[in-house]
Amino acid sequence: MDLMEILKGLFGEEALTFEQFAEKVNNAADVKLGNLAGGQYIEKEKYDDVSKQLETANANLEGYDPDWQTKLAQAQADGEKKLNDYKFEQSVESAINNAGAADLVSVKANLDMSKIAQGEDGKITGLDEQLGELKTAVPF
Repeated sequence: MDLMEILKGLFGEEALTFEQFAEKVNNAADVKLGNLAGGQYIEKEKYDDVSKQLETANANLEGYDPDWQTKLAQAQADGEKKLNDYKFEQSVESAINNAGAADLVSVKANLDMSKIAQGEDGKITGLDEQLGELKTAVPF
């Protein structure tokens, strides 16, 4: 049914005063007037579509972990530490090889790693002293 037919059925074909118009609108069970200029109206199909999207999104969020940001930060910190440890280990092995060690594994086993550190500039400290002692004690 088109809008004009609905209005014609509600108001008839006669001219109405405002009071007559208001009375017919207020008594009409299947007609509701509203000001659409403010954008408050949305088509039922669109509302239903958005409601279904919301239901789907809420269903997808079930089991969602609210602490994900904390876990992400921890995982990033752990990854950064592992990367730095790996870089440190590679720097130590490189320094041992540059010192002329014949057996990297044996030399590393004889080092006190707690006395070896890597500075902010990437320079290894404490290694040269231990390598010097090892060269005199175990010349390999």
